[in-house]
Amino acid sequence: QATPGELCLPHQRILQALMPAQAAQVLHLGLGGGDLLRWLHHRYPGVQQTAIDLNAQVIDIYQRFFQQEEQPRLHCQDAFAWLGSGHQQYDLILIDLFSDDGSPAALFQSATYEHLQQHIAPDGRVIVNLLPRTEQEWQQVQHLLAGCGKVHSLRIANYRNYLIWTEPKPAARKSPARH
Repeated sequence: QATPGELCLPHQRILQALMPAQAAQVLHLGLGGGDLLRWLHHRYPGVQQTAIDLNAQVIDIYQRFFQQEEQPRLHCQDAFAWLGSGHQQYDLILIDLFSDDGSPAALFQSATYEHLQQHIAPDGRVIVNLLPRTEQEWQQVQHLLAGCGKVHSLRIANYRNYLIWTEPKPAARKSPARH
């Protein structure tokens, strides 16, 4: 029996284990069916979620057929342009963007990661669901993401997807005051 709040895609099941203990502000670059929005709404009561998607039809379908109790802020625009337009910080940034047969070109550009660094809270986490066309693309994202924290990656078995995520840099973690 299916549960609407349960995640079922292979990369989403792994994502569950990568989530921080707490998150008050979450940014989604890419909306899809909104299943992560629903799941995070239950995982982090009171979470404020913002979702950016370029496709107005995706947003409309989500609102008409899939949105439940979660009330995200939805923006219909290019996620990369949106990243460059503000400076709000998030505890968790989830990137799940695709174009044609892979990930969009902007995911391989340093400007994207400079903007991400402005949006990630000091002890925040970035998680990218990447669909690389080549091993070089996967390596490039790992390299660029290093500015946001310590980088880890995992290939999803039997899929082209890689999950690439950060942990806060040691200097960003709260440490007891020394006297």
